[in-house]
This record gives sequence, structure tokens and C-alpha cells, in this order.
Amino acid sequence: MTKKPAYEELEQKVKELEKEAADYRQTVEALRKTLDYLENLLNYANTPIIAWDPDCIIRRFNRAFEHLTGRKASEVLGTCIDTLFPEDQRDQAMAHIVRINSGERREALEIPILGADETVRTVLWNSAILYAQNGKTAVAAIAQGQDITERKEAQAASENLNRELIKESEERKRLSKRLIELLEKDRQRITRELHDHVGQTLTTLKMDLEMIRRGIRPTDSSLKERVKNATDKVIQSIKEIKDVAQGLRPSILDNLGLVPAVRALLDEFKHLMDIEIHFFTQGLPERFEPKKELAIYRIIQEAMTNILKHAKATEVFVNLVKNNGMISLSIEDDGIGFDQKKVTAVPGGRDRMGLMIIRERVIQLGGEFSIESRIGGGTHLLAEIPF
Repeated sequence: MTKKPAYEELEQKVKELEKEAADYRQTVEALRKTLDYLENLLNYANTPIIAWDPDCIIRRFNRAFEHLTGRKASEVLGTCIDTLFPEDQRDQAMAHIVRINSGERREALEIPILGADETVRTVLWNSAILYAQNGKTAVAAIAQGQDITERKEAQAASENLNRELIKESEERKRLSKRLIELLEKDRQRITRELHDHVGQTLTTLKMDLEMIRRGIRPTDSSLKERVKNATDKVIQSIKEIKDVAQGLRPSILDNLGLVPAVRALLDEFKHLMDIEIHFFTQGLPERFEPKKELAIYRIIQEAMTNILKHAKATEVFVNLVKNNGMISLSIEDDGIGFDQKKVTAVPGGRDRMGLMIIRERVIQLGGEFSIESRIGGGTHLLAEIPF
């Protein structure tokens, strides 16, 4: 076999080296394009992205992060990442960074960022570790952030508003409780005064008139008739005062309990209104907590008073039942109804005040109250009270 001349072998080697060099240049160019692409992708991403090495030195800082902080990448590259954190929160933030560097993946981590203008932004971080080819040696940490400052401020404002609303609600409950207590005290005071003073005075007057009538001569029939009429008026006044006192503080409620008291109350309204009133009760014990007995009685009394004054109803259904540890009170009429928005919008209105007192009585007992009404469609009141 004839051996190739040395120059031909050298020429072949040169060609092979030239091909390898061309392949290498192509590979480098492709790699450069890939790196440029990745660099642009990183730099022009809408999400703030930052990378740092194991010594916490910043190595990447994209434009979104520049916009977030007001700092140029050239100002922060090569500096420690702790310069991005406000001084009073730096130690806590760096503790997070150390845990990230140790390989701990942190998602949805809130870390504050200090801007060039000294403003502090709250950033939600998601981070990961980049490893060398051996898969063990950490070469960098990378994190993307989401500015949630406005969300946090809105959340804080909402929490403050909720606290204020709770505070106002508690104050309203306290005032309404005081109002209800004053109403009951006034009713008790008026009841006592009617019984102890006005009632006794009228009873004495009645006795005096009867004595006078017995002392009148039989021939003076005109005077005797006038005294009799006066006596009858006094008797009627005594009865009316007793009725008023009974309405203010029904003795039947204290003596017999809620259900008999409600029956008597509804019988009175049936007589006054000349309408059908259907009362259904089930599950209630003969006696239970006096405060709840009185409150439920007052709710029914107030609701029936409103029906008497405004509803023009022909039929009313009152249901009072105990079930699953709750007392359910339902009062429904077939009256003319009302515009709920209009009634509740009238400040200080008597109708609004009555509904407010009913609602507050229910709330004071830890219950829930609702009312539904529409013009021409009647009204339905529902109270659910823990037993």
C-alpha cells in the first residue's frame, strides 16, 4: 500500500481542524444566542427577578426590579443583597435569605424591599436554588417577586374598618341594651305609679262617691243619677288603668309564663282588631329564662301593635316553637305591607324605631332577625333565638 505524502496528511489535518473550528464557532454562536435570549427574557420580564450567589452577592437584577426599587442594576450588582432591605427588618429578611441559600424552597414569602426613595414595598417572593452539573453544589439562588404593597394596604385598611365596625357594633349593642333596660324600668315605674297612686286614688274616689250616693235623699233623683254616672266613670277609669298596667307589665307573664301571656295578649288584639289571629306553639317549657320570656313577649307585642296600626290585615299567623335548641318566632300577616327601603331610610321614624327595638331585643339574646315585606303582599317577621 502506497503511503500518502506527508504534505497530504498535513493538508488533511488542517481541513479537519478547520471543520472543528467552524463547528466550535457555530456552537459558541448558538450558545451566545441562547444566552442573549435568556438574558433578554430575564431582563425584560414583567416580573421582578433577582439572583444572588452563595455569598449573598447580587448577580442578576432585571429591569422590573429596577422599576420596583428605583435602583439601577449597575448600582446593586456585586453588592450584598441586604442593602435591599429596610434596616429595621434587615435581620429578619436575611434570615429568610440564609434559609433559601441552604436549599429551602420558599413560596409566597413576604419580604420588604427598600426603594431608592426610602419607601418600603412589600414583595411576595418565590425562590429556588440553581445547582452545578453535579446537582449538589449550589451556584446561585434566584427569586421572582410580586409587589403586593397596595393589596397589603387595602387589607390593612379593611381590617381597620372591620375593627371599627366591630367596635361600633359593640357600642350599638351596649346602647340598645341600655335603651331596652330603660324602657322596661320606665314601664315598671309607670305600672307601680298607676297601681299605687292613681289606682288607689280612683278606688278611694269610687268609695267616696258610693257613700255620697247612699246619703242622697231618695227624692233628689237627679243628683243621685249624676253621682252614679260619676261612679261608673271612675270604675271605667280603674279598669282602663288596669288594662294599661297589664300591657306595661303583664302579671300573667310573671305568674304563668310566656305561652299563657301570649295567648292573653293575642286575645286582646283579636278583640281590638276584629281579625283572625292563629297561634301555634310547640316544644316550649312552661317556664324558662325570665329575660327571654319578657323579650319574646315584647317582640310579639310590638309586632302586633304595628299590624294594628298599619297593616290593615284580615289574618295573622303567630308561630312560637322550640326546635334543636332554638326558639323560632314567626309572625305573618296578609296586610298591605310596606316598602322596606323607605321605612328603614326614615331617621327616627316611629315605624323604624319599632323595628329597631325588635331587632335589638333579638340581637341582645344572641339571635337573628329578619323581616320581609312588599307593598300589597303582607309582612313576615322571623326571629331565631338560642334557647
